[in-house]
Amino acid sequence: GGAITTWWSRSTVTPYWDIYAQRVDSSGNCLWDSNGVLICDQTYEDVPYYSLIASPPGICSDGSGGAIITWVDKRNSGPGDIYAQMVDSSGSCLWTPNGVMVCGQDSAQKDPQIASDGAGGAIIAWRDLRTGSWMWGTFRWGGEIYAQRVDSSGSCLWTPDGVPICDTVGSQHLPCLVADSSSGAIITWADARDQGNGGNGYLSNIYAQRVNSLGNNQWQQNGVIVCDTTYQQTEPAILLDNSSGGAIITWYDQRDISTPMIYGIYAQKVDSLGVSQWTPNGVKICQMDSLRFEPHICSDGSGGAIIAWNDCRSGPPDIYAGRIDSSGVSVWPASGVVICQAQYISYGSHLVADDNGGAIITWHDVKSGSYDIYANRVSGSGVCEWTNGIVICNALAHQWQSKICTDGSGGAIITWYDGRRSYGGPPHQGDIYAQRLGLVGSGVDETQTNRLSKPLTLSPGFPNPFSNKVKISYSISKKMKLKLKIYDVAGHLVKTLVDRVEEPGSKIIEWHSRNDDGSIVPNGVYFCQLETDNFSQTRKLVLLK
Repeated sequence: GGAITTWWSRSTVTPYWDIYAQRVDSSGNCLWDSNGVLICDQTYEDVPYYSLIASPPGICSDGSGGAIITWVDKRNSGPGDIYAQMVDSSGSCLWTPNGVMVCGQDSAQKDPQIASDGAGGAIIAWRDLRTGSWMWGTFRWGGEIYAQRVDSSGSCLWTPDGVPICDTVGSQHLPCLVADSSSGAIITWADARDQGNGGNGYLSNIYAQRVNSLGNNQWQQNGVIVCDTTYQQTEPAILLDNSSGGAIITWYDQRDISTPMIYGIYAQKVDSLGVSQWTPNGVKICQMDSLRFEPHICSDGSGGAIIAWNDCRSGPPDIYAGRIDSSGVSVWPASGVVICQAQYISYGSHLVADDNGGAIITWHDVKSGSYDIYANRVSGSGVCEWTNGIVICNALAHQWQSKICTDGSGGAIITWYDGRRSYGGPPHQGDIYAQRLGLVGSGVDETQTNRLSKPLTLSPGFPNPFSNKVKISYSISKKMKLKLKIYDVAGHLVKTLVDRVEEPGSKIIEWHSRNDDGSIVPNGVYFCQLETDNFSQTRKLVLLK
């Protein structure tokens, strides 16, 4: 009935990030130290505040009321190694202080993902650069996929530094995995081997591989093709298919139109042998053409899946969902079910099964001018319990980066990053909060209903992703000096758009994908930050030419 949450934290006196964790019981009581137990304080992972996509810690159950946590660690002054630690139900770390090394190659390791192995240990998969070089920066393109199994005592069971899941020429990235029923795992990833430029382009397809309990790959060398149709397929998410011993994989897909602003949501089932069971290259989950991205998946309890995504058919992103049965047939309307379609921005959806054929979905919403946390429950027949969702938290300042897990009783526990305590004070400081959502929406925090007007608001760019230029709109409530800047994922300043005193009102400015020197910047993820002396907001921008 409770949950264990992990996060990274940086003090105000050091540039380094440490790893913490906390356990809450079914009543919302913190069971460990008041601000969490220290998992590791030697990570030396100096990640910029706005680089929220850069390898945060991952977590899975240890099967005994505790958890296994993994992270990227720079204590050895290299580009990053993989470490892990087990914390038991009382909050005691059981392995080597500050974690055991999972991979210590001299090359960079990024994006560790973790799943329980069903035997008290875990399987960890990551993106690895031991045989190549990054295409640009350290975010997405470049590297291979490796994995390692760690047992309950913290010993690595497979080849030192991991077994290659895919080490072919090209760029493999964005791995995700699900444990199978035999202490192995099925791993999927985005793969640019077939996209020209020596496989180093940003356009990618979807591949998958199964690794058994001994670390032996079970399917075709370097993975089986899940989807290799035209244009871009990326950001896969995966669900174990208990009926076949395989998995259901979903992703967002650009095959439907040559314009980079149109992405669809697709899915495919692979059996225990890695053979695709549905239409070649996947079935389309939503039949309408618009920009869709960041799909997430959970079981429908009947051999199928529920998939939620961000959807821009009406302009700013909304939240939609679809359900597909075990045969690959859509159960809900072909256009998808509206989870939230509000006037303002809604995105960042995550979901869990509600144990009754439906799902609970959470997201970030900008109805009030800054990020709040909302949730909705959708039944197995596609009926939402609350129109456009209910408020989980609308305290001052931003609440975002929410995650969700089941509470074991048909409800859910949602956790998020929360800036209410630093509102109006030093920027880039926040806390970790959680809330439990009951069977009928009970237990929702209604204590923070009054909001102060925000001194400034920054809207997401439009269009986003964009191919050449993006419009950035913001508003300020009074005359003030502000800065509007573009950063890359490594935290480097790319372009200063505004640095002056502005009169109150709404503003629009365009960024033409050039840096301060006038050079065109490469494809990728960037961050637009609007800030004053004591307040800031950040938005993610995706450049796809």
